Amino acid sequence: MKIHYPLATCLLVIVTKIASAAPVVLHIDNTHSSIQFSVPFMAISEVTGRFERFCGTFVVDDANTSASRVELFIDASSINTGLKIRDRDLVEKYLETKTHPIIYFKSKSVRLTKPKQFEVVGDLRLHGVSKELRIILNTIGDIINSDKARELGFKLQPLALNRTDYGILEGSMGSSSVGDTLTVSAIIRVRDVMPYRNDLDVRYPEKNAATSIPFKGSFHGKSGAHVTLIHDQGNYFLAFSDEEWSWFAQAKIVGPNLFKLLSFSDLVELKPGTIIFTRSGEQPEVMASEETK
Repeated sequence: MKIHYPLATCLLVIVTKIASAAPVVLHIDNTHSSIQFSVPFMAISEVTGRFERFCGTFVVDDANTSASRVELFIDASSINTGLKIRDRDLVEKYLETKTHPIIYFKSKSVRLTKPKQFEVVGDLRLHGVSKELRIILNTIGDIINSDKARELGFKLQPLALNRTDYGILEGSMGSSSVGDTLTVSAIIRVRDVMPYRNDLDVRYPEKNAATSIPFKGSFHGKSGAHVTLIHDQGNYFLAFSDEEWSWFAQAKIVGPNLFKLLSFSDLVELKPGTIIFTRSGEQPEVMASEETK
């Protein structure tokens, strides 16, 4: 059977594009995603909550799904059950966030089980304990937005976690008040942020520079912005909030006491007692440590 030349050319172009498609790094959009949970209470009800701050990356390889990767970081102190006294108890006694500030998931394998459904196997580190976890992600949508950047939406198939497996024993030990099994669900939007970074990665490549000032603490600026810096096992994060907006982002070292955010076009420079926070397209803001207030 002969194939008409234009059709053959078209098929060749499609096959070539698929075969040569490079993996794309997509970042979690914290502001349009959610991670929530429920836990039994007193054997007659449930307490529901969510984590307000998280970030991470999905490396999507359409040509070779097994080469795809998932990495997720959750600020454990951002737990929100709608009651401050309960949240404080969870942060201090259950999650012990001063010692274990970040909940971390890193994939070991990604497999397409059926159209628009992925099985991801990886390690979840919670409360300082790492255990293998299998999750199912269902694709909600896959688009190219008006800026020609790719975006995907995923819905996590609800999964059950036993907190005692991760050494969170507070309120367990036979107590009937707080259940041991959490049901976790999530909706995650990921997107290609490269079109918005204004060549930041070219101007500030990652470096193995020394940091002589600790990357931690809370800072405030005259504009009302508040920033918290978190360092956990070699990973750096910045939580930002003001009167209108809040987000959480991973940071990488680009110079002595200088960091860039991975999902925004912003820089953070550490100084004794202050940080200089430069948002893309805006003047740098000097923010004072909460300890100096």
